Amino acid sequence: MSENNNFPNVVKWALVLNFVMFVIEIGFGFYANSLALIFDATDFLGDSLNYAIAIYVLSKPKKWQSLSALIKAAFMLSFGIYVLANGIYRVSLDEIPKANIMIEISILAFAINFLVSAMLFKFRDGGSNQKSVWLCSRNDAINNVMTIIAGILTINFNSKWPDLIVAAIMAFLAISASIVVFREVKKEMKDFF
Repeated sequence: MSENNNFPNVVKWALVLNFVMFVIEIGFGFYANSLALIFDATDFLGDSLNYAIAIYVLSKPKKWQSLSALIKAAFMLSFGIYVLANGIYRVSLDEIPKANIMIEISILAFAINFLVSAMLFKFRDGGSNQKSVWLCSRNDAINNVMTIIAGILTINFNSKWPDLIVAAIMAFLAISASIVVFREVKKEMKDFF
């Protein structure tokens, strides 16, 4: 079986793992009052949808694969903007997240994201569809490490700021990754129009 023929199976596993983590993390994110966890959970949901789209378009013409990457880039961009807006709102609140939960759930999320990133690594240069799938997974693993660090800093300083700063960095990663995919799609779309 060639590497590209294995891509759908890998992405199906990625979809299942991401959706399960969305369910776990969204509940704990709201319970812990952590914007970083809530963002990561919604990102797990977005990735699940993105993986489903990636599988659907594999048997479609290249144009459809580029269009799906465009949708995925729009998801990443919208998550980034949502987190920035929510972070600005939370600056005025005096709520400190539950740091122990942030750390514990982020360790679990990191393990899942590291596994998914490792599975998808060999597909990272396979066009906008495969590149967008890998970028989502890579960003998620980075987000988890940052959330663990934010949890540790929250414990040490008893402050909401580590969570808000990490959430802002996550938003920047999502927005910058979406720009990379938008550019890749733009290059591919020149072939179709």
